Amino acid sequence: MSHKLNSPPQDLAKSFSALKDGRDVAKLLEVEYAHLVYHLYKIPQEARYSQFKVKKRGTNEFRTISIPNGSLKIIQTKLVQVLEAVYFPRIAVHGFIKGKSILSNARIHANQKWVFNADLEGFFPSINFGRVRGLFIAKPYVLPDNVATVLAQICCYNNELPQGAPTSPILSNMVCAKLDSELRILAQHSRCNYTRYADDLTFSTSSPKFPPQIASIDGDSQNTIIELGEQLRTIIGNNGFCVNAQKTRLQTKTHRQEVTGLVTNQFPNVSRQFIRQVRAMLHAWEKFGLEKAQTEYLMLYRDQQRNPLKNDPKYRNVSLKDVILGKIGFIGSIRGKTDFIYIKLLNKVISLSPELAKQKDKISALMSSGPAPLIRVTTEGPTDWMHIETAFNNLQSKGLFAGLAFDLVRYEHDMGHSRLLSICEAYATLPIPGGLSHVFIFDRDEPQIVNKVNEHGDVRKWPNNVYSFSIPIPTHRTKTPEICIELN
Repeated sequence: MSHKLNSPPQDLAKSFSALKDGRDVAKLLEVEYAHLVYHLYKIPQEARYSQFKVKKRGTNEFRTISIPNGSLKIIQTKLVQVLEAVYFPRIAVHGFIKGKSILSNARIHANQKWVFNADLEGFFPSINFGRVRGLFIAKPYVLPDNVATVLAQICCYNNELPQGAPTSPILSNMVCAKLDSELRILAQHSRCNYTRYADDLTFSTSSPKFPPQIASIDGDSQNTIIELGEQLRTIIGNNGFCVNAQKTRLQTKTHRQEVTGLVTNQFPNVSRQFIRQVRAMLHAWEKFGLEKAQTEYLMLYRDQQRNPLKNDPKYRNVSLKDVILGKIGFIGSIRGKTDFIYIKLLNKVISLSPELAKQKDKISALMSSGPAPLIRVTTEGPTDWMHIETAFNNLQSKGLFAGLAFDLVRYEHDMGHSRLLSICEAYATLPIPGGLSHVFIFDRDEPQIVNKVNEHGDVRKWPNNVYSFSIPIPTHRTKTPEICIELN
């Protein structure tokens, strides 16, 4: 049985609206009606799914994963294609949406004074058969009761949306459409941003005080309790959900702010702990060899993971090298494929496993970043890039450099001339610099650095399309040439 429907999305949407009975559903999904009936009603319920439990992060509780077996999974996969043709995601939704991700979700809340996270408790199990059936009966779908029943029977198991079924993610978004609309209105009235990624609700604002109608802090600095605002609690409750009180966080700018696992104090970034873990894996590989490092990984990392199949021989045969490449790929997807740390980690893997350099498809996928500016500019201080950005925008407003595209490296802490120089030198020697031109701009307050980064008083050209220079001396500063960007 094919996993893909033959009809285009517009025809699927039209046929979906015209459904009259179960036979129409079977025809839409391109399966025999008898085949559909067999898998929905003849096969014992316990034989329709394979189940296992996964430990919830940071708790001693478990969630049940239910994966549909055989043809039922194919039927659900086809139904997903139909639902995608009729469902139009709310702008605030970032989970299970093509073109969106944890990164797009985190970007909305970057560089904010307040970030509030709330978790919907028992998200998939709380969406029961009746809610799914009611979704199809109500507007905007308005399907007959018998059709809604068949669709709900395809999607539900043990009177709930099974976590692990292909249909559950998109159906959860469809069920949450009203919730998302009401929470977005609440956020707008409270001068906040709002997004939802699956069961993770996030509000953020740059206002001096976080709006109490959403959440507030109760207690002293030693024993703080996050109280949900009455309006937020009412909206969530009226939509059939409740908040997990243990997973609410109200984070200020002075502390680490996280959204869907990414640090967002200034811009979305992976945590330092994640990068340290990858470096530790690479160090173990280099010091002890891949085989011994993999054994060590299984003991120290893998056996602590939540995957219940960790004792399966096939699971244990997964290559540590592929695990590391996956983690490095994730870093590149968040920090960018031209990021220094990403390229350095990737080249470390290649140095430890030279045969990877010959696997062009794998390396090409890890290095490909899509359309990007041709120039990447890195500066010394945490505000230097802001001055360059402001000056560039001012020049463009006057019609100058209209066709110039470049990417400014934005960071929170002082880079310093020594670290900036070391990065410049590293890019000049790394075998895979990303295919861009990298420009490093230095202040003119350290003569030794000026001599290293300039060549005959001008820009220095390094290998691999790397360039460096110290800022030029303006005519009004010739008597005091040791200047910084912010004083220029």
